[in-house]
Amino acid sequence: MVDINMNPFKEYIGRIFCIQPKVPETVQLEITNLCNLDCKMCPRKKLPVKYKEMHLSLFKKIVNKLGGVKEIILTGWGEPTTHKDLAEMVRFGKFKNKKVRLTTNGLLLNQKMRDDLVKAGIDSITFSVDSVDEENEWGHMNKKTLDNIRALSKMNKRPAIVIQSILEKPVSNLIAICDFAKSVGAERLNLSRVLQEFSPGMPRPSLKEEKEMVKKIFSHADKIGLQADMIQYGVGKGFVRTAYPLAKHTLGMFGKRCLRLFNYAYVNVEGDVTPCCLLPALKMDNLKDKNLKEIWDSKKFKDFRKNHNSHKLCRTCDLWRVNYIDRS
Repeated sequence: MVDINMNPFKEYIGRIFCIQPKVPETVQLEITNLCNLDCKMCPRKKLPVKYKEMHLSLFKKIVNKLGGVKEIILTGWGEPTTHKDLAEMVRFGKFKNKKVRLTTNGLLLNQKMRDDLVKAGIDSITFSVDSVDEENEWGHMNKKTLDNIRALSKMNKRPAIVIQSILEKPVSNLIAICDFAKSVGAERLNLSRVLQEFSPGMPRPSLKEEKEMVKKIFSHADKIGLQADMIQYGVGKGFVRTAYPLAKHTLGMFGKRCLRLFNYAYVNVEGDVTPCCLLPALKMDNLKDKNLKEIWDSKKFKDFRKNHNSHKLCRTCDLWRVNYIDRS
């Protein structure tokens, strides 16, 4: 396989024609699928997962088999801050020269945990923020989360802060989240589409509504000096931001493949490698037995990347596709 991480142009060519890197750049590690919340939108109860935590010894064994991987994200179908060994896992990941991130609902990020994570060297923390008040039917409570984010933002040597939100109406709620993200010095705001496969009652904007909402959010973000990203419309800044609207339709074999498949793999609490967090039963192999390069380069994984549109869920999922799938 071709190593396409040499420069942006080669990476772009690789992303067009799905020339896979030798190993994925990013691995998402599910250190726990236990959670302190029970959000209405979350699909975890409808997925075939066994609730448990990953033992620290297995975590270290797995990370030792991630040669060539640049970044690990300590997040899965659970809340990573519930894991007692989270700081040690961050520390070990940094020891192995990985960029270490996590995604959290933020409710448990008290002063001790903030101190422990900063000392461990955490690079970035992404916070799921559904609103800036408590009036959100599908998401989770936010007041305590917002207070914890504000406290983190004032720390010396703090990690990068990223805010992520679902693109749901009203747009005024997302404008308010933009303002909050700016106020805490967030690196960016990430937006994603509503996932209706597991929450069919959750309202999803139409394509026309989506475009109008994103236009308003991007305009407001530009006005206040905040980077707002949504894979279907705009990412990055500078030249990348300018070129992206023209280039996005060429990515993933000109829209035929999910953009997530290019340089990403998911590892569950058992050490099983899957192509996506939404496909827990589709196990490529286990890192207890093989290293990631062997699994990534296996016929099974290659065949899935080539033929993933034959999978029912992949056919109806547009979270990582540019084109909108009309479910009506």
